[in-house]
Amino acid sequence: MTTDGSKQSSGGHPEIRGLGPADAPRIAEILEESPGAAPWSKETLAEFLSTGGSAWGAEVCRQVVGVLAGRVVVDEFEILNLAVLTVHRRLRLGTALIVCALDYARSCHCKRVHLEVRSSNSNAITLYARLGFVETGLRKQYYTQPFEDARLFMFPM
Repeated sequence: MTTDGSKQSSGGHPEIRGLGPADAPRIAEILEESPGAAPWSKETLAEFLSTGGSAWGAEVCRQVVGVLAGRVVVDEFEILNLAVLTVHRRLRLGTALIVCALDYARSCHCKRVHLEVRSSNSNAITLYARLGFVETGLRKQYYTQPFEDARLFMFPM
């Protein structure tokens, strides 16, 4: 593992690498194709990555096909966005991205990791529960387009 939490690949396995402002257009494409993800513009992403936000990409054949974005807030890490292109789902790329973010949060001495997810996103909810996240609450009508509740999850470090 590298100092930014990236994991080097070997052979045909996907690589997880840190992303920067130059990756913003590709990240925006992935988020746009993923209805459960927050739709950030490439300008918002570039600013986020230039001002202390962290993001990792899952690469297959040198092409970023999945992304996780988050940030450290005092002694906690917040997962803000996670998306994998539809054709690359069910390959455990989301799991690899979350594990990378958890490793990074540990290296920053975070005490917990937080995230929220659309109530209808059963695949993500199953993934978070399998990885040890605990549901902590509900935010009514948190999401728009369409309006939907957010389920809150926390991972104790």
